[in-house]
Order: sequence, then structure tokens, then C-alpha cells
Amino acid sequence: MYCKCPRPFYRCFFEILLKFVDDVICISSKQKHIFDSNNIEITDVIYNIMPFQKEKKKKKLRGKVVTFIGRITYGKGADIFVAAVKKLLKKRKGLTFELIGEGFLKNTLKRSLSKIENSSIHFVGQLSYTETLNRIQKSIGIIVPSRWEEPFGRVALESLACGVPVIVTNRGGLPEIVTESVYGYVVEPQVGPVVAAVEKLLKNQITLKKAISCAQKKLKKKFYREPISQYKNLYMSYVAKD
Repeated sequence: MYCKCPRPFYRCFFEILLKFVDDVICISSKQKHIFDSNNIEITDVIYNIMPFQKEKKKKKLRGKVVTFIGRITYGKGADIFVAAVKKLLKKRKGLTFELIGEGFLKNTLKRSLSKIENSSIHFVGQLSYTETLNRIQKSIGIIVPSRWEEPFGRVALESLACGVPVIVTNRGGLPEIVTESVYGYVVEPQVGPVVAAVEKLLKNQITLKKAISCAQKKLKKKFYREPISQYKNLYMSYVAKD
């Protein structure tokens, strides 16, 4: 559960539930901070686990494609992505943008596109996990323009696992995954900063990709080996109590 439970019923239910809980596992430090600020102090941080392949076959890029993955909603910043794309298309040629996912904003955003914009911005709908990873690997960058406080930010980590630079907002656990100017860029959830970050990504994509490639072992340790070890130790501690 990831919220301040503003509604009295849900907050009351959560407080009752906590009486029967020994530990609350948070999937980011940001999530832990929210629990702590609500006087819930029996928390630990264990990041979500992401399997990293030993070797990745290099995928041929599909031209200069920048991709959004997630629900087509305000919370996920789909409208920020489209607005940023419109500005970028006025300044740069040869770019293609994709939105993978579904959501209530989809038709509204599609109707807002001009004929020229419509030829460069593609709503591809919901895809299988395998096909989504395939498209990530063939993209030059992934944008996660979330407005809401992401508990973790799995799309960002999946992109790094595929060796692809990421632009994320400074919301929730996203900055804990993407190191600024190393794996990508961390920005405010606004159109201007996203546009500027894409410009920097296009300029520095080779440097970013090399940094991500060199950091694969470090990322695997942080988001695979260490979480497994933490969960194992947690379970063993409860077995020992019994």
C-alpha cells in the first residue's frame, strides 16, 4: 500500500492491519519516507528484483525512436510526453515517438495531433512483456514523465537492464534508479525540462549507453543480488523465531 490514506476509512483499516504486522517492506526509500512520516516506523527497504541477462544481443535500432511505456494517464505524464514531442518535432527531423500502453487519455491525445505529428507519434497499444522489452532495446531512449510519486519505477530499471538511457521525473523512487547525467536525466514533470532532457540525450546517447553498459554489474548487485539476500535474511530471521 502506497499512500497517506487520506480517507478516514482506509486509514483506520490500515492502522488496524498494522497491529498484526511485524515488518512493512517498502520498495524504495521514498516510499519508506511516506510511511515514516505517518508514524509507521516498522519499515525496511528492499528494492524490486530485476533479472539481468549475462549477455545481451545487440538489437538493430529502429531509427531514432524515443518511447513512453505505461498507462496513458495524467498520473503517468502521457500528456507531458506528447506535448514535449510536439515541441521536439518543430526543431528536429527524423525522430519517431511511441507510446506503449492504454489509458483514458489515449483518444484525447490522438485527436490533438496534426497530420504531420500523427505520422511521427505512434500509439501502439498494449504489448506483451517480451515485445515491450524488444522495443525498449531498439529505442534510443525511454521517457518516464510521471507526475505521481512512483513507488519504484520498474520501466526505468527495465530500460537500464536493456542498456538504454532513461529520462525520468524526480517523483517517488525514480531518482533512486536513474543516476543524473550517468544513466540518463532526472527532471521536473514539466514539458520544458523533458524537451531539454531529450535534447541532451540525443547529444550524449553514446556516452550514456557506455556508462550503462559499464554499470551492469553494479546495477545487478543493487537490484538483483542484494534484494534476494535481504529477503532470504528476513525470512530466515522469522524461521529462527519460530
